[in-house]
Amino acid sequence: MNLPPPGICQHLIALHDHLGQSNGAGYLDPLLKLLAENALSWSVWPELFALHELTSSQPKRLRRWVRGVHELIGRASTPSERRKARDGLIKRLAEESLDWTNDLPGILGAEWRDNNPANTSTARSPASIWGVNLFDLVTATIEDRVVLSSAQCTVIALWGLNTYVYDNFIFAPQLGIVVPASGQGKSTLRKVLSATVHNPWHSHHATPAAIYRELERNPRTTLMFDEAENQNLPHDPKLRAIIDAAYEHDGCIDLVDKECNPVKFHVFAPDCGRCAARLATYLCPCCRALPRRRAA
Repeated sequence: MNLPPPGICQHLIALHDHLGQSNGAGYLDPLLKLLAENALSWSVWPELFALHELTSSQPKRLRRWVRGVHELIGRASTPSERRKARDGLIKRLAEESLDWTNDLPGILGAEWRDNNPANTSTARSPASIWGVNLFDLVTATIEDRVVLSSAQCTVIALWGLNTYVYDNFIFAPQLGIVVPASGQGKSTLRKVLSATVHNPWHSHHATPAAIYRELERNPRTTLMFDEAENQNLPHDPKLRAIIDAAYEHDGCIDLVDKECNPVKFHVFAPDCGRCAARLATYLCPCCRALPRRRAA
């Protein structure tokens, strides 16, 4: 199978994950469109998950049933038939105490491996297929453009790579670019990160509504706040709530629509902010990076 670029693969997987949500049926058409644009069919999913080395120990009978029903979602001729297949699969997974996002990819990957034993040895991770050490590549890109210590460069490179896979973990680390004064490279670093992270969304000033609406329309977005001191972070509890919620996989904001119906916005996302040192306490302390130019 000829894989599309890694960013497209991650987008496909993200849309597939959202398809399994209770209100995720609307993601099917964009997912089918993206597959077609990259010359892929719905039947590619088992092999794609196998290439990502996902597997499962579920019984073979269950795996065969799951793969068959999952295939119907893409092959059904009408939207109602696709929805019926999707709902039936979600229901069966729940009966088996399984989850669409956490268990279905492994089941499909294991089923593909069972039916393609000769190709099992070639089912490698995308990084090995493309023959590129992504960490070394990102590190070299950053070091070539920004003056940083080795430790700072390592943290920043790992954070950038994590934006592609953060939804596989419980937490999404936040990166704070904090300097004591202007002219010390924070804008340069932000521009480098914008070119390397997954689906960057850059803003000099964003309201809470703009942030969660952006995440609703474009899941798996990396939030990048420039001049965070202009965000009035110390005095805006709604903005702080979103940034806090973005750190955990179940982070969400609850609102009501015009008909007073509750609406839940999931805001789990990696974020990066550059700001003056006086706002450093509002950034996650575990992943704070402090890029500084070396003295001449």
